[in-house]
Amino acid sequence: MEHFDAAVIGAGQSGLYTTYRLKVEGLSVVGIDGGAGFGGVWHHNGYPGARIDSDSVDYSLQFSKELYEKWRWHERYSDAPTLQNYHNFVADELGVRDDFRFNTRLEGAVWSSVTQRWHLSTSNGDQIRVQFLIMCTGSLGAPKKLAFAGLERFKGQWAQTAHWPREGVDVEGRKVAVIGTGSSGVQSIPALAQDADQLTVFQRHPHWSIPARNRPLGSAEQDAVASTLGDAVRMSYRDFLPVDAATVDALALNQPGSPRAFASGEAARPASSYTPAQRRDVLEKQWEFGGHGLTYVFSDTTTNLESNQYVTDFIREMTIERIGDSRLAERLTPNYPAGTKRLILDIDYYEAYSRDNVDLVSVLETPIVELTETGVRTTAGDHEADLVVFALGFRAFIGPLEDAGIRNEAGTTVADVWSNGPRTLFGLMTPGFPNMFHVTNAGSPSVLGNAMLLAEFLGDWIAECITHVRSQGFSSIEASDAASEEWMHTVDGYAQELYPIRRAENQYMVHVNDDGSRFFQPFSGGMKEYVLHVHRATEQGYAGFTLT
Repeated sequence: MEHFDAAVIGAGQSGLYTTYRLKVEGLSVVGIDGGAGFGGVWHHNGYPGARIDSDSVDYSLQFSKELYEKWRWHERYSDAPTLQNYHNFVADELGVRDDFRFNTRLEGAVWSSVTQRWHLSTSNGDQIRVQFLIMCTGSLGAPKKLAFAGLERFKGQWAQTAHWPREGVDVEGRKVAVIGTGSSGVQSIPALAQDADQLTVFQRHPHWSIPARNRPLGSAEQDAVASTLGDAVRMSYRDFLPVDAATVDALALNQPGSPRAFASGEAARPASSYTPAQRRDVLEKQWEFGGHGLTYVFSDTTTNLESNQYVTDFIREMTIERIGDSRLAERLTPNYPAGTKRLILDIDYYEAYSRDNVDLVSVLETPIVELTETGVRTTAGDHEADLVVFALGFRAFIGPLEDAGIRNEAGTTVADVWSNGPRTLFGLMTPGFPNMFHVTNAGSPSVLGNAMLLAEFLGDWIAECITHVRSQGFSSIEASDAASEEWMHTVDGYAQELYPIRRAENQYMVHVNDDGSRFFQPFSGGMKEYVLHVHRATEQGYAGFTLT
């Protein structure tokens, strides 16, 4: 039996930074990750065409200007290998490489009130006791499980985008089937089409996708961004000191409404504040600029259906123009309001369908029946394939916690507690699970926030919280039921006010409860509001948490 103060599960950005911060606080730490190296989702999602859909310059740890300036990005939207390299760079710079065990999955974690410790079991047979368990497994760390009849009979090769083989997959000259047209499908299809002899795309529902406008990134541009970082942002995140309006605004980097997201360099305004000609001009400029700013090009796009319709109609018009074929465009354009699901940023996605070797199959019209020895069978017939790529997405939020086999002393799992919707306090803890923290999960800004800044904030908070618990003579901290319930009401309130249109759509951010009610899982009030909520509770002696 090995003993550590804390275990960090996951070697992505939050795992790296949290491990570093815990070590700064003097704790002994063991890091565990099922992959072969650092990178988290970027280690596993190494499929052709995989790249980030946030600006690379924002996908950097920013607590240290020296660290920030040591690394140079070469593209606006970096690809998976570059992101893996960045994580390795950070691991070495922060001195945490030797703290991690790779190719090791957490397969069980049980809390004991007697020892006040978590007892961990890993896939390699490790038995470890820790006082604190920090799940840095993110929101999108567990792929959807495959449930296709005949998969075991298929004689070709198959792969999941969410767990792409490290050795890669040879596509040259092969007949490839891609099942799924979410973000990973949209990114991989153009890349696969270049090398495949034949590519058949199986689509259930189309999604809104817009040009990423990826481009080379020069040093001068990165230097300019670096000059806007520094003391104000670092102080606010590390010390919970949003001292004035300007500093609080600095926390909104890459948030909806942030000037950096827009071609104009100005914050968004309501659609009604523009003339029709001005609206068109704003939309066209944002289209050429690229990025997720198009979702928030008007400040009321997610709250006002009329404003949303301007954006939706514009994207539909531009998408039909990209596709060129009106019948194909009808099959590839969705009917839901733009931005209610995360816009996909693509590089030549629709253009791929103009290739002679690419076909589209609607599984709504002709559902998949099974996999055969030689390909995919639908109700309309057989499609030959010797490589099937499953681009099905993730069991978002709960998936990684469910897979880790975590149980409290009563044998209850996190999934049990979340059975009728997520139940967390600030997205940091689930009631009934002492000394277990989860990072970037439901109830935090999660997928709506800047991943690196959120990782820093939560890593700082967890490290300082643990130091407080230990220094005050306590052995455990736990979120209370009442505070967790109140926080989830707060989260839902923000969503109803700020994201009523998005909340109404079926998507991975929305949990549909047993009674049919809907819950928008991320905190949608923005990073500024989130920091202030957590800061207020902390200043009130960790209000909402029980320390024993």
